[in-house]
Amino acid sequence: MKNTELKTAREKTGLTQVKVAEKVGITEVSYQNYEAGERIPRADIAIAIAEALGIKSYKQFKQLFSAETLDNKLDGSPGKDHI
Repeated sequence: MKNTELKTAREKTGLTQVKVAEKVGITEVSYQNYEAGERIPRADIAIAIAEALGIKSYKQFKQLFSAETLDNKLDGSPGKDHI
């Protein structure tokens, strides 16, 4: 399941996937996997992504990384961080 909230938040900031990845210190492919819903970031990476996107409230953070987003993996397997 795609993380449309993450993509929308990124687009609102005017940042590319490359720029978000650079700000967070991960590869572009890792970020693309998070946005595509193929992987789930570790908590520290999720926080860094939120900071890079200017997310300041817990409510906004939950929208980006909601339990539904995290639980609805296409293959049903738990997410893993991929750097």
